[in-house]
Order: sequence, then C-alpha cells, then structure tokens
Amino acid sequence: MRLQLGWALLASGFFLSTLARGQDLSDRGIQKLHFPSDSFSPPQPQACALTYYGGPVISNVAVVQVSWGSGVDATVTNNLPLFYADIVNSPYIDWLCEYNTNVRPVPTSSQAIGRGTFYGLLTITPSVGATPPATVTNTQIQNELVAQINAGVLPQPTFDAQGHVNTVYMIHFPSGITITRDSSTSCVQFCAYHYSVTINGIEVPYGVMPYIGSGSACNGGCGAGTYLQNIESVSSHELVEAITDTDVALAATFAAPLAWYGRSGCNPNGEIGDICNGSQASITVNGHTHTVQKQWSNRANACIAVAAGTQVDCPCISAVPSATASCPGGGASFSVTASGGSLTYQWRRNTTPLVDAAGHIAGANTASLVLTNLIAGDAGTYDVLVGSSTCTATTLTTPGVALSVTPDATTPNVTPPPSSTAAQSLCS
Repeated sequence: MRLQLGWALLASGFFLSTLARGQDLSDRGIQKLHFPSDSFSPPQPQACALTYYGGPVISNVAVVQVSWGSGVDATVTNNLPLFYADIVNSPYIDWLCEYNTNVRPVPTSSQAIGRGTFYGLLTITPSVGATPPATVTNTQIQNELVAQINAGVLPQPTFDAQGHVNTVYMIHFPSGITITRDSSTSCVQFCAYHYSVTINGIEVPYGVMPYIGSGSACNGGCGAGTYLQNIESVSSHELVEAITDTDVALAATFAAPLAWYGRSGCNPNGEIGDICNGSQASITVNGHTHTVQKQWSNRANACIAVAAGTQVDCPCISAVPSATASCPGGGASFSVTASGGSLTYQWRRNTTPLVDAAGHIAGANTASLVLTNLIAGDAGTYDVLVGSSTCTATTLTTPGVALSVTPDATTPNVTPPPSSTAAQSLCS
C-alpha cells in the first residue's frame, strides 16, 4: 500500500503511513503525508471527540521561529514571521478555549487557552547539519535546542500562572536536511512533528519543520496549494497540536502528560490536527490572507478554522472561583470570568441552585456572587453553571470550591509570616 504523506509530521503531528492511530502512541506528534493521487476525502462529521487525559496545554502561546542555519529559504524567512504573528492573535486561536482544562475534573492542569504572541525570527548556527546534504536526528535537535537556549542565542521559555510553559520553538530547516525520529524519516513518513525536551528540569515544546518545497520528496505530499500555502498549513497543524497536547511526546499511555487526544469514534485517531489531516482553509487577519489547516472541534463535531454561527456564543471560562473563608455575620464573594454571547449564570451551593435574598445573597444569576450576614449553613461547596441562551448545547460547570464559616476562620492558602506560627484569624 502506498504511504500517505499527509499534511505535516510532528512529534504529535502528521504521519505518511496509514497505520491505525490511537491504538498506541508510537507515532505521537507526527503529521501524515498525502499525495493528490492517494485516495482521500476530507473528514466528515463523525461520532468523534477529543478526550482530556490530564496533561498540560499552552495557555498563551509565545512562538519563537528558529532557522536551522543560514540556508532556510526566503519563502519561510520572509513570510512565516507575519504568518505566526497574525494567527496566534486571531479567531483561529479563540475557539480553542473549548479545550480549556480549568473546568475539567482532576487530574487537570487547570489552564485556559487564549491568544498568544510572536517573539520573532532567530537564526542559529547548529553544531550538526549546518551544511546540506546532512541527516539530523531528533536527539540532535533536542541537544542543539538546549545548547542554544542555555547559550542565550534563543530566549528562555516563558510560563503561565500555573507554571506551565507558554513558549514553543518552531524550527525550520533548509533544503537538503533529512530529519529522523526513531524509525521515521522526513518526507518518507512525515511532513513535520512536534515534540518536547527537558531544559533545566522543565518540559519545553518545539516543532520540527522540514523543507517541503520544490525538489523535496515532500513536495505535493504536504498540501495541495503553493509552497507558501502548504508550509503555512503544516505549521498551523503542528502549532495547534502543541497548544492542545503539549507533552504528547512524553506519554507512554493514555494518561497524563497526554492532554487532548481522539480515540473512540475518531477516524483517524490522533490529535486535534490529525483528525482533520488534509483539510485546509483561508483566513484573513489584519488584511493578510493565510492558509491554515482546519482542526477538530468537539462542539461543532467537525473540522473548523474559526468558530461560526451560534458556536461563537458558546461559553468559555478563563478564570474560575477560589475557595474562601469567613466568620459568622461576615461576608464572602465568588466570581467567574467567561466569554461568549448571551451568557447565563447559576450559582450553586452543594449543587443546589441559589436565589437572591435581600441582605444575604446577591448575584445568584450573574458572574459575581456576594454573600453577606453569613451563617453556619452557608458553608459548603460552591460552583457556577455558565451557559448561553443562543448556544444551548454547551453549559460549563466550574470546579467546586469551599466556603468555610467558622468563628475561628483563617485566611486559606496563606503562608504565615516568619514571626507567626499559625495562619491569621479572620474573626479575632
């Protein structure tokens, strides 16, 4: 059987082969090749859903574009900086909030996905594979990335509020460089892939983007458009997979650090981009038109590039309530930050819906709940249901957080000052 070249191979991306994905994780992060002569049709709506396995995502991606030496072609160096800068700050990223992990039960990384930034284009002088033709292994890429970061040639990774990495290094290679990862080879099994490497004890994601233009065995197998359109599509595939399944390369089983991955009902199985392998779209950002790969949306049950119709109104939660404590007769408040259209809120205590009561409960159907004149019976677990009157298929529930109401209530999760041996009392 002829190998499918797919649209791009990453450590969790496109593969050329037609192996059934998801039965194991041996090909994680690889984007398949696909030639026009291969039998292929874009993914259709199916009984497919990405499942969350507890691993980290990228909250606000910070893309560093890296040229592997001075031989990377001008199509990439002249056009990809604008491409990355546009798409990470566009509606192409906005709808990925449906994969926020802050509303998932444990185990969870408790993150919210939002727009990102583009750091810039940097060229390194690699210690291996600097002059084509050459073969570079994934291990050599990892070692080079670590060395270039530690030497200050590439910037140190940045982190989100939960301590997870935001930075991803998208490494583009010149013509004549062959890349191998385990038993897979660029333009034989894959177009590109994404992976992770340990730097100073932290797992840092990177993308490996081989040359796929004229004269390459990838040419015609990594997209049906122009060279620029295809490299944009391949890059978007790997970038979004890195955002939604950052540490897939480290996953040996279907558990953390695996994040969002499709198995049951998905054809093919795999990450968010694998399910939509070969489906491209054009988007216009800041007056610039780019080609991107569509990604799988659980909410739309389809491959999409941007949210459309009522899906635009579907709620996403970027900040969840926090636990608190108070004294009898005192007050407490909870809040949630959400986006969407025509949003609805219902606060609950111990899963019982709350209603406003003068002098006691205010905001039961708003983003902020305020409690006054507390009594012991107000203690419990609070959460809020966030929905939309125009996107009725999606209602999100925040994780439950505790309210303690006791005469000796103390500030929760506060480290006492050095001179103190106990948390400060709120009631004294």
